[in-house]
Amino acid sequence: MSFINSMSLVPNLVGVVVSAYDDIWVPDWEQQIRQRLPEANVFIFRLVSTTSPLEVTASDYDFPGQPHYVSFLAKLPVDSVDYSTVGRILNTSSRRIQVLHLLPPTTPLRDPASSYQCQLVQALLQNGNFEKIIIPFALLDDTQIIFMALQEPTRLRSLEVTPPESPSDFNLTYDFRMLIDLTKGIESLVQLRRLTIPYNLESFDLLQELLQRMFDERTVHNGIATFYRD
Repeated sequence: MSFINSMSLVPNLVGVVVSAYDDIWVPDWEQQIRQRLPEANVFIFRLVSTTSPLEVTASDYDFPGQPHYVSFLAKLPVDSVDYSTVGRILNTSSRRIQVLHLLPPTTPLRDPASSYQCQLVQALLQNGNFEKIIIPFALLDDTQIIFMALQEPTRLRSLEVTPPESPSDFNLTYDFRMLIDLTKGIESLVQLRRLTIPYNLESFDLLQELLQRMFDERTVHNGIATFYRD
């Protein structure tokens, strides 16, 4: 911890970001870092797995006169979800992960509805009790099952669907079954206060009408539509 002691000599230090491998990280180190840097307003601890693409980040922003913001986020590609990562996300020390960010798959998803991996994604979504979930556009190919899982986390307030990496993937928006399931799925999430989707999905009339009824405000930026309600 000598490097932390030297950091305490830096004048006007606002914050610190620490990245470490999770298999060598000792939980007590976080408290020691905080004690040695009492004047810092920002602490970010990023733990990277040595056995999978899983990253867990704890962010703490505490500035005078502003609300104290604390967030715990888990991030990994959707095709890297396995039994081990599900267990690690659901049992991360004594903290509850608030935000789950599923990145686009590194390889094409094939028949996700019948795959063991899809079942693990469902289990993660159902049991995580997340406040915010970010899912890749690729998961919309299995819309009905995914939204059934999303009805379980009662704390869920924000859902974000990230756009596809290739514009050609938007051919999926012409799948009428998927659009119907997407509309029904969003309608079932009565606890949502914020929804972010690719703007192209709004071209479906039934979905557009639903979003107008469910939300009070809408913004569009860089092809992304975000909807809000109190």
